[in-house]
Amino acid sequence: MNNSSFKRLLLEHLAKQARQALAWQNPDGSFGAFPLTNAQYPFYTLALLWKQPSGHEWAGAAPVLAAVCRAMERFMERIDADGRQEFIGMNGFSWGKVLVGDWPLFCWQETLRLLEKELPAGFYARHRARLLELLGRHEAAAREHLRQEPQPFRVDTHNLFVWKSLLLYRAGQLWEQPAWRQLGDDLMGQAVAAQHAEGWWSEGGPTVGYNLVTATAVSLYSEWSGETSALDAMEKAARYHDLFSYDDGSMVEAMDGRMRYHHQAMAYVPPTFARFAEGRAYLRKALPALPAGEKFQLTDMQGFSFLGFTYEHLCEEPAETPTATAQARRVSVKLTGLASGVLQTTDWNCALCGLENASHASGFRLDRQNLLSVWHRCAGLVVGGGHSKLQPEFSNFQVIDREGIVHYLHHEPRIQVDHRQMTLDMRYGGLPVLLQIELPDERRAVIRCAARDFSEELFARFVVRAQLILVAQPGRTLRGQNRECVLEEKCLQWTAEDFGDWLECGHWRLRMSPRQHESAMIRWPVLPFNSYRADRKSELSAAALQVSAQLFPVEPSVEWRLELMET
Repeated sequence: MNNSSFKRLLLEHLAKQARQALAWQNPDGSFGAFPLTNAQYPFYTLALLWKQPSGHEWAGAAPVLAAVCRAMERFMERIDADGRQEFIGMNGFSWGKVLVGDWPLFCWQETLRLLEKELPAGFYARHRARLLELLGRHEAAAREHLRQEPQPFRVDTHNLFVWKSLLLYRAGQLWEQPAWRQLGDDLMGQAVAAQHAEGWWSEGGPTVGYNLVTATAVSLYSEWSGETSALDAMEKAARYHDLFSYDDGSMVEAMDGRMRYHHQAMAYVPPTFARFAEGRAYLRKALPALPAGEKFQLTDMQGFSFLGFTYEHLCEEPAETPTATAQARRVSVKLTGLASGVLQTTDWNCALCGLENASHASGFRLDRQNLLSVWHRCAGLVVGGGHSKLQPEFSNFQVIDREGIVHYLHHEPRIQVDHRQMTLDMRYGGLPVLLQIELPDERRAVIRCAARDFSEELFARFVVRAQLILVAQPGRTLRGQNRECVLEEKCLQWTAEDFGDWLECGHWRLRMSPRQHESAMIRWPVLPFNSYRADRKSELSAAALQVSAQLFPVEPSVEWRLELMET
């Protein structure tokens, strides 16, 4: 990162993304090969680029303004007389008709605010009238929600209702509607107060990805309202996100109960982060990691639609390069209330999430079961990848009792963290186990799974299998001492006879304690539950590599030694 300001860095990034966005626009104003709903409202960010001072490549460019107007017209056309539109999700699947979303309305009204003097009078009047009608419907929906749940953030702070609250607050400001503004202000105050002391808002417990979505709304509320409580909340959120992000800007997925690992930074970036040291540390990681060029996909358009708000409110702080001293960090953090911990060194970034699962039926919340993540500066994420749902194969332990019941969700967690080691003690179906990671140096990590006090009596009651979930990519070569193959759709199942003393893929090599070889097994591809598809299926790119071994009274633990190879 150079010595430009955060604002300058983000502007350069937005210009790269905008080129691709405009290339995706169809003659009718829509974007992409199919009408993915969350890719149809980038008008504000495009308008912001068009409004840049003279000298910028997008300043006053007629094709950009025309693209904005086409997009707004097409978006409005798809809304029916009842204020509803068909929601098209990933892969073109329809989720049916719903009240037009808060996020596109938010971008719509800010575009009208920004371009009021530049838009044709008739265009502006038509869009303003339709928007105000839809905002009235959202006010009614919010009041009905409150009638049914007077304390909407008592249990969870759902990001969508926070954005609805912000939408109404901002609409009240822009369109001189004091009732909307007061309602939004009251709700945003409740949302701010619902923040946990450690900087996160609950959606079935802590999240990282959706916490950024909520934090961005609170950040904009802070900027527009000047509320000190919102500013204080942003400082806590900045600390949380700096702690739970890897050095490449991606999120520490072990803590997240809703989203699995994404290899790039989230495009929801709270601008208020730039006011705090930890927030600036996060921005130094996240801004260079935002998707651009070939990495920028149609599914990233939703994030692009909101980065314009970040740019507008981002203060001109210098994006200074961290010093060598700051990079040579040693951080160990124990989060007792979450039974979780973080261990960071110069090259390693590891997390253990012991948070016990809460009961829920939602298909958009995952079971916290893949409890360990291990990231290295040279290899990226090696162990982890995030949680799944109703899939024992993604848990760190499978414990089968003599009635055939599979226990794969833990309970009674206890965490211990020191300078080089973290240990999570817990139970599965009453059986005490531990999961531990130790970092001897910057190239080696040791992972241990054990059944505590595993007597013959307990062995008669339980079959215990310890599992390590490794991150691998299709097309890479998996090598063992005795075999190798390219990872593809074809199922792979190796025993110890196949892989011998070690296993390697990309930049890492894994060795297992010798006495566990007879029961060891390698499986590929293990596909996780996908919250974002109607059929819940994942593509091969999301597959995991599972390494497992059975535990016995004579050998109640397994030790995996992870080594980073020279690049």
